[in-house]
Amino acid sequence: MQIKQVGIPSNTKMFTLLGTTLGLIVGLLVFLLVFISGALRGQIVGALIGGLLILVIYVVIGVLSGAVSGVVTAVSYNFVAKRIGGIEVDNGEIKKIEALFLADFSATYGLIYGIIAAVSLGIIYSVFMIVGMAALTSFIPIGGFVALGGAMGFMYLIIMWAMLLVYGIIAGTGPGFTFGLIIAPIYSFLASKIGGIKIETNTSDLKGEIKRIGIIPTTKIFFIIGLIFGICAGVLFLVMAVAMGGMFAYMPLVGSSLAGGSILFGIIFSVIVAIGYPIIMSIIIAIVSFLYNAFADVVGGIKIETE
Repeated sequence: MQIKQVGIPSNTKMFTLLGTTLGLIVGLLVFLLVFISGALRGQIVGALIGGLLILVIYVVIGVLSGAVSGVVTAVSYNFVAKRIGGIEVDNGEIKKIEALFLADFSATYGLIYGIIAAVSLGIIYSVFMIVGMAALTSFIPIGGFVALGGAMGFMYLIIMWAMLLVYGIIAGTGPGFTFGLIIAPIYSFLASKIGGIKIETNTSDLKGEIKRIGIIPTTKIFFIIGLIFGICAGVLFLVMAVAMGGMFAYMPLVGSSLAGGSILFGIIFSVIVAIGYPIIMSIIIAIVSFLYNAFADVVGGIKIETE
């Protein structure tokens, strides 16, 4: 069975619920830290207000990011699956992900997000620019100087928008495509050895929904993927720390101390990254899988079309 299309409304609904819940969880944790810290300093009211404000901000960010991610994910998947085929599900298990599919999907996803980010930043910069020019004209008499400044400001906005869009497109597509090419074969290899992500669907007439996600299989395979990336990131950081230590070694008087400290810090931080990254990733995946199953029981899962 191949998933050919993902329902945009249902995907957006599920992602919004997940984003809101995760935002609420993180917001509550930050709220507790802020409140306890303020209470210990005797600033209970300020800590309460600040903590509540942070909580609201995290929830709003969760809602917006979840909704946007839901739309972008579904649109990207449907676009790629229509051209080169989607994810294959064999007896309720995703045993293999094609590298070209994941690379194309990640690049499309990154492209859309890059454009959204570029447009958002462009709007923010433009507002500040226009407000600044309006404030400037209130102090300077209308004349050629203001007209010249307005023309230069307009040209600056055009150049800025072009640069943001180019950067957004490049930053979104390039890393996304590379990510897909790397992750897909790793997942497929691990799935052949320890089993892939398991999903429960109810389909009839090639239409249905994803009812449940296997928490343990999903967490297990993402833990190993996280461990691989954590070790790679740790080794990379250690190499950078050793190289920096080598540069410190040539400094007079304190060179040897700085070099030793840099290498020691690199070793400690590398171990933390190598161990912490897969643990954090697997915890997040387990929570998301659990929440998906809970929400799917209440409001329904993500709608799909198969063949």
